[in-house]
Amino acid sequence: MKTRLIIVGAIALAVMIVSFWQITRQTTFQAAESQTLLSKMNVTVGSSTFAVEIASTPEQSAKGLSSRATLDAKTGMLFVFSPAEQATFWMKDMNFPLDLVWIKNEKVTDITRNVQPPTKGTAEDKIPTYQAKELIDYVLEISPKDGESLKIGDSVTLNKTEVL
Repeated sequence: MKTRLIIVGAIALAVMIVSFWQITRQTTFQAAESQTLLSKMNVTVGSSTFAVEIASTPEQSAKGLSSRATLDAKTGMLFVFSPAEQATFWMKDMNFPLDLVWIKNEKVTDITRNVQPPTKGTAEDKIPTYQAKELIDYVLEISPKDGESLKIGDSVTLNKTEVL
């Protein structure tokens, strides 16, 4: 009887340990996934629509589009600022040029065009920064070719329900 009780206890302990390990592993995976997966949506600026990833966490905002080899046509990244702020950007670890579309109250307030990535080996303190001229709600990073038709004053629509 005593041996049977020890065996049942050992089995119960083993089940609890395995269960705890699986829950911990799943929680760790979900936490890592939430830091790397970006939400997506469509953003229409004037008559141009872009499928964008949304940088919604500080980690995602800091990384942005850096370290990517290319950017597909009509895609980009949307940075959200709530409350509005006079955001500053730089091109650290970027491999291609960008247009920075500054947005406030669903209107384009400025466009910094054809921002070039730094040359390899540029010291961080030598990388230029680009700052909004006023408080903004969003910055849209897109390819300069895709930004050619955009202009200051264009209306901006965020479509959270449909993704290209």
